[in-house]
Amino acid sequence: MSTVIKSTVHLFVVAFLFSCGGGPPVKQRPANSYLSMNEWKEKYDTTNQLAEIEGIWAIVNSTIEIAIYRNQSEMYSDYQYIGIVASVTELPDGPDIEKVDEGHVYFMLNPTAVEGYYKGISRRKPWYSVKTEIASLSIRDDNFLTGKAGDADFLAVRSYPVETNKRRRGSDTTGAYAATGTGFLIGDGWIITNLHVIEGAQDIVAQNENDTYACSLVGRDINNDLAILKAEGLPDSLNNVALSIDASTQLQPGEEVFTIGYPLVEEMGERKKFTAGTVSSTTGIKDDPTMLQVSLQIQPGNSGGPLINSMGSVVGVVTSTINPALIIAKHQTLPQGVNYAVKSIYLKSLVDTFGGEVLEPTVNKRLTPSEVYERSRFAVFLIKAN
Repeated sequence: MSTVIKSTVHLFVVAFLFSCGGGPPVKQRPANSYLSMNEWKEKYDTTNQLAEIEGIWAIVNSTIEIAIYRNQSEMYSDYQYIGIVASVTELPDGPDIEKVDEGHVYFMLNPTAVEGYYKGISRRKPWYSVKTEIASLSIRDDNFLTGKAGDADFLAVRSYPVETNKRRRGSDTTGAYAATGTGFLIGDGWIITNLHVIEGAQDIVAQNENDTYACSLVGRDINNDLAILKAEGLPDSLNNVALSIDASTQLQPGEEVFTIGYPLVEEMGERKKFTAGTVSSTTGIKDDPTMLQVSLQIQPGNSGGPLINSMGSVVGVVTSTINPALIIAKHQTLPQGVNYAVKSIYLKSLVDTFGGEVLEPTVNKRLTPSEVYERSRFAVFLIKAN
């Protein structure tokens, strides 16, 4: 066969292989592929409303961090979210080391009809491979991205943004109000909640059963994450069921406590939820003396709810849970039942500062959990803020 014929056949074979997908794809990448880590953070900081999946995710037991963002370009237009490798630390070669570089398109995802669940494509291989894998991922506790990437288990923790305020990072199907939480009535139309639930909001309402009341901000305590709201037009029938405030200084580890609140209203609905637990410690994170550590289960939306003792009086304000993303990243374990409440003595001080009064406890016997719920439930409100 002549040299000309051989060359012609060779070119034909190469062209055929490329047309059939047998050769390496062109390294086409979105413009965001070239952002530095600081530029990614600035991008998230300047976005008014982030979807729940948007942010930087650190893959557990890996040095790879993926930046997921809403796709607004024509590239990969079949997918609403793109995940790009924002950072990767060089490690020695090994069988479990992924060969990806910064800027590599790692995920292409779409939301499903199930909130927090995404499906799409994973590219866990370098760009010179044409192999793609099915990805099925879901968000857990706001800070974990779990599921399957091909036949491999996938787990990542959110590393940025660190805040969890729903007003800052909402879901794809946000309701009429961007932030929700819990509040409780202490009398004279005053409702206590966490400051982070309503901070920066222009429109605040308190909902009790089917009735809604416009609220204004009376006062706040930035250091202890507390806020006092004034509900307009609250009927006497509700003011008469206001909760009494007891001294949290008498609490001891092992004592039973309760809370009523509105966790995850988009998923769990707007009916009050009652949970029970115990005082784990009379101090908070790193022995913070202003906080109580409690074992009762709380979720986003419980913030601002009353921590109630077995005599039906408020001994704290449910505020936060330990950040599971930080714990799993540091210790590779998921913390359970580690939650915190601001002690009631700081609530009393705030009310006194703004000229209010609190009801003193009148019950001198222990109540059953169902009695605690019945005595307290009408004083607990769903707080909505925009």
